[in-house]
Amino acid sequence: MEGIDNRAISEVLLVLHHTEKEIIERIPNKFKIFLLDNSDKDYKPNIDFTSDNWESSLSEDAKGLLAMIYRDYVVSPDEKKELLEEERKEKEKREEYLREKYNPDNLFNSNIIYQCRRFAHFICFCTALKCFWKIFFNAISICI
Repeated sequence: MEGIDNRAISEVLLVLHHTEKEIIERIPNKFKIFLLDNSDKDYKPNIDFTSDNWESSLSEDAKGLLAMIYRDYVVSPDEKKELLEEERKEKEKREEYLREKYNPDNLFNSNIIYQCRRFAHFICFCTALKCFWKIFFNAISICI
């Protein structure tokens, strides 16, 4: 698998080793062989399965692989459709967010709006300053 760390595959194999036999049987042998061939043979994952939060010791790649295995091989076809639909919606939300965030038109427009607001604040400040000086000079000229 391109981009997946071999250590993560070793972590997945350790988790699968501690998984119920009926779940392991749902995973195709070809995929299990693939995992074995691509794991880091020298790496020994340190996962304490007696801990309540043992999942936190897994790498992000290992969590992703386990999620893919769950989605593709463990759940029922109906649940798989639901998971794929949720994944599609999440991907659309992420793409829309990135499209809005990095749209050059929006960046330019927001910069113009920001500059206009700064200029408006500056003009208000200058106007207030002129009023202050006018009042100040009037006060001084009355005293003189």
